[in-house]
Amino acid sequence: MRNTVPIRERVKDFRMLLPGGRKLPMGVGCAWVGRGDSYRDTLDDDLPLLMKTYESGFRFYDTAREYGESEWTLGEMIKRVPRNDIFIATKGIFQNRPGDFENFKRLFSESFERLGVDHIDCYQIHDCAAFEPCTAEVIPFLVEQRDRGLISYIGMGTRSLNALELAARSGDFDSVLSYANYSLIKKSAAALIDLTAGLDVAFFNASVLHFGIIKAPDPVNMAGPDFSYLRRYRKAAAGIQALCREIGVDILAASLQISLLNPGIDMLLNGIKRMSNLESTLESLNSVIHPEQWARIFELQDRDPYLYVQDDLHG
Repeated sequence: MRNTVPIRERVKDFRMLLPGGRKLPMGVGCAWVGRGDSYRDTLDDDLPLLMKTYESGFRFYDTAREYGESEWTLGEMIKRVPRNDIFIATKGIFQNRPGDFENFKRLFSESFERLGVDHIDCYQIHDCAAFEPCTAEVIPFLVEQRDRGLISYIGMGTRSLNALELAARSGDFDSVLSYANYSLIKKSAAALIDLTAGLDVAFFNASVLHFGIIKAPDPVNMAGPDFSYLRRYRKAAAGIQALCREIGVDILAASLQISLLNPGIDMLLNGIKRMSNLESTLESLNSVIHPEQWARIFELQDRDPYLYVQDDLHG
C-alpha cells in the first residue's frame, strides 16, 4: 500500500541533526564507498567512515547498484544502527537497451540482498536517457512494488531535466534527483525545483562540486576531457574561486550552503569519500556567510550567460 505521508514531509524526519538541535536537509551520497574489487577490500576504511557520518548526525543515505560495491558497504552500516533511524534511497539503471527491463528487475531484487533489508525507502530509476521508454514496463513494475509495500517511494535520478520534469508531472513519482544542475556555477534546475515543490515531489540535489572542478587548485588547466561544457565549468569555477578569495568565503562552504538556501531542495547529497571530507563538510556547515557576501556571489552568477542552460554532457 502506498505510503500516505508525502515524501517531502517524510524526509524532514531524516534531516541532518547538528549539535544544538539545528537540522539541515543534507544527506550522504555513497558513490565513493565500496569502490574496491570487493567491498571487503575497503570495508576497514569505509565502514568507520559511514558510522562516523551517522554519529555526526546524518540520517539520509543515497546509493545505487552502479556505485561499485556501495550497497554492500552501506548494508554493513545498516546492521549497526536502528533501521528506522535512517532513510535509504538506492537506484537501478535503465537505459532502454535490449534486455534492460529484465536486468532492472534483477537489480531491484539484488538491492535488498546487498543492503540487507526487507524494505527500501526510495527506489529510483537511474540514468535513463529519456522518460518515455520507462513508461511501458519499468514504471508499472515500481508502482506495483510500492503498492506491495516493498518500497515507500519511487524516484528518478538522471541527468536530463526534461526526463525529470516529465517524471514529476506524471503522478507516479515521489522524487527526482538531479546532479550538476544546481550549484555555484549552474542553476539550470531552478525552474524544476520550483515545479517539484508545487507538485509536492521531493527534489534531491547532488554533485554540487561538479566532480571536483569547483575545488580544483587550477580549474582552467586541470587534466581531463576538453569538452565545451567542461571548459565553461572550469572558467566559471575559476571565477567563483577568485571571488570567494576576495570576499573571504570558503568555497566548500558556499558550494554546500547555496543549496540549503533554496527551500525547494528537500535534500542535498554530499559525497563523502574519506574522513577528511567529512571533517571539512562539518566545518563548512558551521561557516558563516553574510548577506553581503551572498549578494556578491549572486551578482557574479547573474553575469554568466550559461547559468540556466543545461549542458550537453556528450560534449
